Amino acid sequence: MLLRLLQRFCGFLACVMCIFILGPIAMIIECIRIVRSWVMMMPHDYTNFQAVYPMFITFAVLIFIVVAVSQI
Repeated sequence: MLLRLLQRFCGFLACVMCIFILGPIAMIIECIRIVRSWVMMMPHDYTNFQAVYPMFITFAVLIFIVVAVSQI
């Protein structure tokens, strides 16, 4: 019982870390790569950007909800 509770808590923390920490960092890194490719006039593969985009949108929506609820 205690082990399952601890596993769920760790799983929740992993999700939070992934969305709130790694999402924005990955988006910033990928945007820098895209801008660098545009400046250097090199073709760029957007599959990494498409993989990072949903995580960043989830981060932005959750932050928006927290801000909106705190204004009530």
